[in-house]
Amino acid sequence: MTRPTYKEIEERLLKAEAILILIRKGEIDTIDNGKDISFILPRKEMESRLAELTRERTARLNQQNHEHILNEERLRNLLHLSLMKTESKQEILDFALESIVRLTESKLGYLYFFNEDKRRFSRFLWSTEMLENCMITEKHHYSIHMAGIWADSVRKREAVIHNNYPDLTDKKELPEGHFSINRHLSVPVFEDDKIVAVAGVANKSKPYENSDIRQVSLFMATMWSILRTRQYEYKLARAKELAEAANIAKTDFLSNVSHELRTPLNGIYGFLQLIIKDAEKDPPQIDKVIERGKLGLESCRHLIELINDILDFSKIEAGRLDLHMEKIALGSVLDEIESRMHHMAQQKNLKLKISNAFGIPNVMADRKILNQILFNIVGNAIKFTEKGLITISCRQTDENMAEIEVSDTGCGIAQSELHKVFNRFEQATTKMKDSGGTGLGLAISKKLVEMMGGQIKIKSELGKGSTVYFTIAIANT
Repeated sequence: MTRPTYKEIEERLLKAEAILILIRKGEIDTIDNGKDISFILPRKEMESRLAELTRERTARLNQQNHEHILNEERLRNLLHLSLMKTESKQEILDFALESIVRLTESKLGYLYFFNEDKRRFSRFLWSTEMLENCMITEKHHYSIHMAGIWADSVRKREAVIHNNYPDLTDKKELPEGHFSINRHLSVPVFEDDKIVAVAGVANKSKPYENSDIRQVSLFMATMWSILRTRQYEYKLARAKELAEAANIAKTDFLSNVSHELRTPLNGIYGFLQLIIKDAEKDPPQIDKVIERGKLGLESCRHLIELINDILDFSKIEAGRLDLHMEKIALGSVLDEIESRMHHMAQQKNLKLKISNAFGIPNVMADRKILNQILFNIVGNAIKFTEKGLITISCRQTDENMAEIEVSDTGCGIAQSELHKVFNRFEQATTKMKDSGGTGLGLAISKKLVEMMGGQIKIKSELGKGSTVYFTIAIANT
């Protein structure tokens, strides 16, 4: 005789349920085989079977209800996660991690970022209970070779489940103070074809299943998509801000340049008219002709400087400026600058001083460009200094570089404006804007210094003066 299947027993018990009511009422004592059900069960056994069936049904209904509640929570949390538009990155990560811990019915969770090029993890987030229970001194950076089996999902590039963690023989021992682990699940997070993070949960009361992998993968993919979109939006907004700022700066620049170009041109035109009038007089007024000719030449010089600034900057931006690096005696370059700038300083009753000019050996630089850098910086110092001293000094740094420093006792720049001084088309102070020029001098100098492998910086105090200093490489002896 074959044993009845579970389904057959269930059908028979359902039939017996109705007959049991009659038995309890005392209406019948026995049941004829083949009439009401296909076999006769003793009353106690029938009641036991019915109670067992009821318990099983109740358990299934409770499980289904529990799964229904979890599914509702999953959908709510996914919706909430997708709508987190204004929350910070940290808040988004916190919510996603705590959600996967709850929805997989785990006790612990973690999230590590991963640099696939360097093969290194950086710890970013632990779940609340994990933070409370883990007493180890946690490293924040791991090489993948040093990481335990929690990194297996990265090594295998797929989700990994360890439902028998204590029995694994190839795992690393947990450090002292670490919480115990009985089950573990980890999932890699991808961006394109690269792994960018790993998320994991642990210590579920029953074995992890593929449905848990789907839960964690879905939340992590959604979270990463939101973060990536947020990053793109930020970059786009930042690029838009920079573009708008550049457009404003260019508009101001064109306005300033047109004004600056017009000023010397009008001067030249006016001086030429006066020269012609003085020359046509009888007798010609030679002294006035010479005087106005000199003023006209000064306007021409100013015009040439403006045009050179614009042409130089356009060459640098287009990458068409060629360097001719050679071994140069720095002292001789500083002597040339002193000769060129002495008259300009003297006109404003300023003292121009050079110290330690020959204390530095030869440097590797383009002589013409080095002269231009110094001319721009020293020229600025003279322009914005009304009284006192301009000092040019040099020294050798620990990095085997020559550092050239230009200090003045001029108007200085407020700390809040210092970041603008090397920006193209910008002049940091009202005094600078009123003094004329294109606002390209220091921007050009910065580009040229960096092209020769150096760095340029500025320190300043409003009302006391400024110091611009830059480095160039010392030539090998």
